[in-house]
Amino acid sequence: MKRFEKKIVVITGGTTGIGFATAKKFLAEGATVAVFARKRDELPFFWADMSIYPGNSGGPVIEGDKIVGIVSGQPTIPIEDSEKLRTRIPFGKIIKAQFIVDLLSIQEQKDSNKL
Repeated sequence: MKRFEKKIVVITGGTTGIGFATAKKFLAEGATVAVFARKRDELPFFWADMSIYPGNSGGPVIEGDKIVGIVSGQPTIPIEDSEKLRTRIPFGKIIKAQFIVDLLSIQEQKDSNKL
């Protein structure tokens, strides 16, 4: 068992410098890490109120004419007086579009090296 397994660590200012290095160290030691930052642009995802993105639940998140991300998860809660039925809450985890593009580029490089 790793030293910080089953522990939750909250780091502020975790996108650069000491905060980023600290987050990586805790992850390596088995912790679940929550990073908060003023520089949202440097994070690969964010949580958003899905009601401000009408019609996008479970799919692309669009602002204006641009795709800003993809909904990768939307928590559910049980419906009262029902053991099996659940409903989605209006918050979703949004993976930012640029992060997805970067991941695809990395995968394409890996695939081309296999040929």
